[in-house]
This record gives sequence, structure tokens and C-alpha cells, in this order.
Amino acid sequence: MTERDEERLARLNLASYSGTAYRHQSPGFDPRSGTGARRRGGRFNPPRSFQVLYLALSVETAAADLRQAAERMNLPLAAVLPREVFVSTVSLDHVLDLRASEALAGLEVTRNQLLAADQARSRVVGEAVNRPGVQALIAPSATGVGDVLALFPENLSAGTIEPRLLATWEAIGDVPGMHQPG
Repeated sequence: MTERDEERLARLNLASYSGTAYRHQSPGFDPRSGTGARRRGGRFNPPRSFQVLYLALSVETAAADLRQAAERMNLPLAAVLPREVFVSTVSLDHVLDLRASEALAGLEVTRNQLLAADQARSRVVGEAVNRPGVQALIAPSATGVGDVLALFPENLSAGTIEPRLLATWEAIGDVPGMHQPG
């Protein structure tokens, strides 16, 4: 990151976020871990980089994310089930809101670049934002349904995340917005 990048980041306003967030994942894993994203990469981190805990701000967004993940893998939804669904109480003090046009302009990125199927630009944004003092970012979901919270566990400091198991999606009909074939 250049000195100019550091200056731009320092001018961005960070906000607090308190609320609930949802995560679907394969059974048996720690719902506070971002190690899977560290290994495989995600929208805001390249593979083999740093941890990101990807959360949805609604259960509908989590369901849309699961459907999109199955499509990306060219699999039917049933092939990626079962999924454990966790609801977390989240309290953070230093969050960058990428839904705000000022934040996008400050990072010199457009909403379309942030949501593009090619994740190169959004990963650069994640790398730039993942620094001490920034606990997470909020962005529109690439699914087009709701918003996501990309939390940087290594920067959590005084923030909290308290997950609890909400449900297990075992069949297509368990996933919100989907109906079991009849």
C-alpha cells in the first residue's frame, strides 16, 4: 500500500455496528473462524492470505449466498446440504460501510467493481481495509439480496461476536426461498 493509499484510508469514516448476522457453513466447524476463507479466498480476501468471517445481515441474504455458491460450483443446491445456520450477536466499533458513496469514492472503487464476478478489485479493497483499527466492512451482497458483513477476526480487539446455532438446512425446503420439489 502506498503512502497515498494510507492517507485516503485515514480519511474514511468508521462507524459502529451492533446487531445480528447470519452464517451458513458445513457442519462441525467453528462459526467464529475465518480460516476457510483464508485458505480458499473470498470476495474481500485472496486465497492463502488472511482470515475473513463472512456474515449476512439477514437469513434471506445467507440463503441467497448459499444458492449462489452452489451455482458457482455448478452443483444442485441439494449437493451442498446440510448446512448449519448460525445467528450471531455482533458488536463492533470500527466498521467501514461500503454502502456509502463517500467510502467507495475514498477507495476509488465503484459499486459495480465491488460486486463484479471477477473479485480482483474487491480483494484489493479487502487487503487495503484489513489493517489494525478496522474490524469489518459492510457491503451490498453480490447476490443482490441484502448486505454482508466481512469481519476481520484478527482485528476484532474489543468487538464481540456471539454465535448460536439457529437451524440446520438439511433439505431444499429448509432453505428460505426454496421449496421442496413435489
